[in-house]
Amino acid sequence: MGIILGLGAALGWGIADFCARFASQRIGSYRTLLYMQPLGFLGLSFFLILTEANKFSSWQLWALGLAVVLSLGNLLAGLSLYRAFEIGTLSLMSPIAASYGAITLLLSILSGERPSFVQLFGLMLTLSGVILASASPFAPETGQALELKKEKAMGKKRLSRGVGYAIFASLCFGVALWGFHFVTPNLGGVAPVWVNRLVGPLLLLSLARPLGQSIALPQGEVWKWLIAVGLIDTLAFLCFTFGINVAGETGIVAVLSSLFSVITILLARLFLKERLAFSQWAGIGLLLLGVGLVSYQS
Repeated sequence: MGIILGLGAALGWGIADFCARFASQRIGSYRTLLYMQPLGFLGLSFFLILTEANKFSSWQLWALGLAVVLSLGNLLAGLSLYRAFEIGTLSLMSPIAASYGAITLLLSILSGERPSFVQLFGLMLTLSGVILASASPFAPETGQALELKKEKAMGKKRLSRGVGYAIFASLCFGVALWGFHFVTPNLGGVAPVWVNRLVGPLLLLSLARPLGQSIALPQGEVWKWLIAVGLIDTLAFLCFTFGINVAGETGIVAVLSSLFSVITILLARLFLKERLAFSQWAGIGLLLLGVGLVSYQS
């Protein structure tokens, strides 16, 4: 069951991230993250009231507090990821962000899980793939011909646009999703996602003015993308939390869910006709191979 739910999370997050690209480019990453969450929050609120109202008293304060902290980390990751989608190449940003599975697995190993040698080898391939996929050929500004010659001679590389945001998102996702396995035994699979969908909009609304961000209500067809992202992302998150609660193998479920990048890459290739350098495709190939090996069950 844990494998099925992990793959379900991958499918949902892959489709949701593809849709988020269109919303982010129209209204920005901040408003996209703000307005995609309330729909999931309302739906989960009704679900909790109808099915788990008698369990509210069993929720422990420490678990709710930790869920709030983890939701903050998840929010930072989401904001950074949507910014990467806004300015970067989707089929490159997605696999870099997907390396959160390796981070979660590493933390799970340190906390007591025991993966096989094949899975550990996959972890190394995943991290190597991120490094290779993150660099693009150096391209200086116009008028820097001498510098270009020097950089070419030195073989210098620079990070592609959005890579820094994608790496930061990966780190935050990896830590936050690992932490959720501490709260699901007490809160169940739905409540942590509900807390996440409550904390996110409240924090974004409170920080909008200090950060100089607009929270103007979006208009027009962008709402079809926001609704799609909100619903699909919430369902994927539920698959993840139920997966770690049922299977008890947080690292493995996390890596399975990180296969979402395969879905996003295929959609970007099919509909956006995105192109990458050979070295970047090689890095993505290593990353996906590593994810596959980490997902291997002996």
